[in-house]
Amino acid sequence: MDIELWWPSGYGSQRLYNLNVTVRVGSETAVKVSRFGFRTIDLNEDSVENSSMGTEFYFKINGVPIYAKGSNWIPADSFPERVTNEYVEDLLLSAKEANMNMLRVWGGGVYESDFFYDLADELGILIWQDMMFAVSLYPVDSPFLDNVALEIQQQVHRLQRHPSIVSWAANNENEEAIAYLWWPQMITRMLQYRRDYRRLYIQTIMPVIGKADVSRPFLSSSPSNGRVTSMTTWISVNPNSNNNGDTHYYNYFSNAWDPATFPLARFVSEHGLQSYPSRDTFLTAAPSSMITYPFSLFLDHRQHLRPGQLYLTRAIKQHFKFNAASKRGSVRNKSKAYDMISFLSQTHQAMGIRTAAETFRRWRSYLKGGLGHNMGFLYWQLNDIWQAPSWASIEYGGRWKMVHYFAKRFFSPAIVSPYVDTDHSLRVFIVNDHSAPVEAAVLSITQYKWTSFTPVETTTVNVTMAGTTLRFLPFIIHA
Repeated sequence: MDIELWWPSGYGSQRLYNLNVTVRVGSETAVKVSRFGFRTIDLNEDSVENSSMGTEFYFKINGVPIYAKGSNWIPADSFPERVTNEYVEDLLLSAKEANMNMLRVWGGGVYESDFFYDLADELGILIWQDMMFAVSLYPVDSPFLDNVALEIQQQVHRLQRHPSIVSWAANNENEEAIAYLWWPQMITRMLQYRRDYRRLYIQTIMPVIGKADVSRPFLSSSPSNGRVTSMTTWISVNPNSNNNGDTHYYNYFSNAWDPATFPLARFVSEHGLQSYPSRDTFLTAAPSSMITYPFSLFLDHRQHLRPGQLYLTRAIKQHFKFNAASKRGSVRNKSKAYDMISFLSQTHQAMGIRTAAETFRRWRSYLKGGLGHNMGFLYWQLNDIWQAPSWASIEYGGRWKMVHYFAKRFFSPAIVSPYVDTDHSLRVFIVNDHSAPVEAAVLSITQYKWTSFTPVETTTVNVTMAGTTLRFLPFIIHA
């Protein structure tokens, strides 16, 4: 029998098989149909040139290195019973349409429905699956640990048939929280918190997963240093290292449009910028009179990043001229001001996430001081749980923000990525994720001044390059 392999989106077809089991007892018959796919998974964590520079971090499916392009999935509604299969399908199809091949199911949410994972299998969307522990300290008494062990066993048994799932991560940011002392009261009982952490994630969750499923890599946390974490008694000095494992990166103070501000990390599993949703989305939660700028109490209540309003206003003013309505202006003027700040915030978010995505993709094949070799970017976040200012690229209800339209381009299999370097020169990279080569293509670059539509200079270059490669064009155009 010839077996067809299952591949992630962009790398091949998603061949699935049905396993049919029928049990007959007397006159009664029970039938179970389980769908699965054949593929191999490896997480490459080999040393980078020499061990002092850290380790690689990327997934190989069927022996092929995969550049992960995608986002983070959170619960689709505050009330799970309101989530329909049609809505889940709309969100996952939106992810695929934006050229994503991976979603991380965040550990602060829920284990998703069978329909979610079945559809991910069909669409070729890889799933990084967190266990449901996030940004918290948990008890470690025996009854609680017994309950955790049962939960993990049941969920892994339920989900392990899905070829889309490529890894199990024990928690979201809990190693980082302990290593960085996120809660000051931890200082006086640090040894206990470290022991409790290992007891829950290393002595309970890890062996349960290891016994239930040996086919997928296990990560003790996200972010983590990957395999290096086990050499540091499972709590690293810097779990968010750019040299090993995966990285979560947030910076609300720098210029998000400047490529020089981003870390040259191996795999960025979280990075995000906020924006305001459209008025139409907010109108499903509040009357138009509450959707204003300066912000109403309703909008301030919906902002759960403190001080998120200040961060966003500062970021907008960094790039745009924005004259807000006065506090004594009419409701109509305040409504128009909200529409403008919503548009500008989405523009800032789209440009910032695009800059991040292209920066990380440009470092796929390059090292600088041991950093680089980036093989994945999952921005925070894909969807929203309610109508609110957030990092999502899809508003609550399914409306795309500007950044999602941008994602369709910056996650394209082949991109031309120009940027202005620190020496004020324009540098151009071509990234080709296609397995097929680019042959006899012509790239034309035209420069303009801000003050004129007349070109200052046009340069044409013939381009030929192999598949799954990156190329820096052998010229610099001075801006």
